[in-house]
Amino acid sequence: MGEPLRWLHLSDIHMGCRGEEYWHHITERLLESVPQGKTPDLIFITGDITNSGQKKQYDQFNDFLKKLFDDAIIIPVPGNHDLVRPTKRWDIAKLSILENFSLGDDDPDIKELNQELWENEDPSFFTPLFANYQAWLEKSILPTWERRAKSFILSHFPGDFSLHLDLPDRPPLTVVGLNSSWRHYGDIEAGKLELFQQQLFFALGGSLNGLRGRNALLLMHHPPEWLSSTSLPIFRERIYPPNQFLACLHGHIHQGRSETTSISGGESRRYFQSHSLFGLEHYGTPRLSRAFGYTWGEMDHGGGIRVWPMKYYLKGDGAGKFIYDPDFEGDTQTGMVLREGSKIAAPPPLEEPKSTEIPSYCSWVLQTFGTVSLIGAGGADLRMELSKVYVPLRISQRSNQIDFDQRKERPGKVCQDQNEGEVKLEEIFTHGQGRHAALFGDPGSGKTTALRKLLHHCLTTGPSSLGLVGSTVPLFLRLRRF
Repeated sequence: MGEPLRWLHLSDIHMGCRGEEYWHHITERLLESVPQGKTPDLIFITGDITNSGQKKQYDQFNDFLKKLFDDAIIIPVPGNHDLVRPTKRWDIAKLSILENFSLGDDDPDIKELNQELWENEDPSFFTPLFANYQAWLEKSILPTWERRAKSFILSHFPGDFSLHLDLPDRPPLTVVGLNSSWRHYGDIEAGKLELFQQQLFFALGGSLNGLRGRNALLLMHHPPEWLSSTSLPIFRERIYPPNQFLACLHGHIHQGRSETTSISGGESRRYFQSHSLFGLEHYGTPRLSRAFGYTWGEMDHGGGIRVWPMKYYLKGDGAGKFIYDPDFEGDTQTGMVLREGSKIAAPPPLEEPKSTEIPSYCSWVLQTFGTVSLIGAGGADLRMELSKVYVPLRISQRSNQIDFDQRKERPGKVCQDQNEGEVKLEEIFTHGQGRHAALFGDPGSGKTTALRKLLHHCLTTGPSSLGLVGSTVPLFLRLRRF
């Protein structure tokens, strides 16, 4: 069935944050922990690539990627640390209209913003926040997509996209990325973020048909519980209704976690939150938290997903290494099942094509050669069944070593010298030294009728009764016509 599609899931890398000297140490431990033969096809990055969205930090991240896997396709979504936070008062004041987002078109500013964004497809209100991220995406990520993806769509809204992959010997996958960070340009509490309901629609190019019949993953930075009481129902109904995506992958919280939810007995939704790769919180203080981790994942051809959450662990000797996170079920060998795949039945064995040509030929042969004509009986041709009127011939077996030139000169003498006893017609292939036989006789001695009887016997009794292969198809050829 081919190989599974494998990925490396990174999140909350915070390139450019304090502790750069420690970052290089963690990078080396990550590379040491890569399992043999597990080279990823994809690298998912669920936000917070940088620490503050600066161009220099994106350049640093590119240097980090060069140490990983050259052939992997990078698939990112922006996090709240990837946008450039406004510092000027008038810029902050401009964004403050989003405080009334939940009012929708009842608020004149939100109504005008919706018109600009979704009717005029003008994202200029948010463009300054994600200018550096978009520039990095276009320069460093899109060239690979153009080369290796089956197709992709970039929404006009910064950070949103859909990507269709069909890599050789791997199951096809659609990845949808949605920007959940556009409201997180300052300090904000969980349950206060928003998603535009139009984001998925435009990420798919204006039609939800882009997900129909496809195995798809949803990437965001924030977990759904960070959405507001207005946006969360929209998310569940229109963005991630059950079975629209295999799972939603995200980050932000810095701790690994998986969750499968079924509301009111409905179909399940699956979420996976990867560890922060470099979560040096409270750096330089006694409260330093070394929350480092990442995740391996793979999808089989039936849509089944397994993940291997890896966590940085300090051993008893004081050295650190990445190990399978013991907080999760599973182990290094099997990983954890995030989604059961559908069982794909093995293809049925190939059957030989059933042709009607050979049976039709055999019927024609029996009809044509299964009777003999008695000319002149009763004043007309009389046809009778060959099996009822055939009189067996006396057939003398000869050696298959015949000198035909000598036979022409002394036919009687040769036949007499090489006579090896009589055989029945239906035994000529079993008594001989091979599958070949030649029938000799004077004109009118019944050679043609004997061959027709042999043909009839082969079709009615079966080739094996003559010592021939069971699949033998007899052909009656009149040599005088060639």
